[in-house]
Amino acid sequence: MPQPLTFDNETLFANKNYNAIIKNLTNIISDFQSNEVVYKQTLFDLGFLYLNSLNDGLHASKYFSQLEQAYPNDLLVQEAKYLLGNDAGNVGLAKLSADDNNDLSATAIALPTEYKLFQNYPNPFNPTTTINYQIPKDGRVTIKVFDILGREVKTLVDEFKPSGQYLVRFDASHLSSGLYFYSLKSDSYSVVKKMMLLK
Repeated sequence: MPQPLTFDNETLFANKNYNAIIKNLTNIISDFQSNEVVYKQTLFDLGFLYLNSLNDGLHASKYFSQLEQAYPNDLLVQEAKYLLGNDAGNVGLAKLSADDNNDLSATAIALPTEYKLFQNYPNPFNPTTTINYQIPKDGRVTIKVFDILGREVKTLVDEFKPSGQYLVRFDASHLSSGLYFYSLKSDSYSVVKKMMLLK
């Protein structure tokens, strides 16, 4: 069995070297089809990268569709549907990507008309969760996580963002179980939501 590729994903991501990450992930998908855990997680990660970092709903749905076809009842499929805006799960991912020439911009990544911070998914979670948010105009965005006493435990986003819909993963493996709050601030808009970490 081939060994996983070794590369510093965090460094590549910090340098926005997305092409290198995509190449490495597609190699892993090719080499590890017989390893269910690696294969399905890598399909999800590749779709997530396209959607979150490249705002490319077409390629994201292509990999999410492969994930659904291979593991239709897996929780990652439900998360992929959620990320593409299909909360109810009534429409299969395959329908979104049956033709690579389809224009998914209106379905999956239409430009938002209002600020919105969605409920994290999954919730409760252990130890990672995804936060989805949208901003209707360019501006500085901050997303922070606080404990029940109001102490900041993590800054997830603190940068200028163009108008659009975004996803951010929160890894709480270093935190203890309990109730946490996450906030979105952009322009004059501010909102706070709750999430539950259960270990």
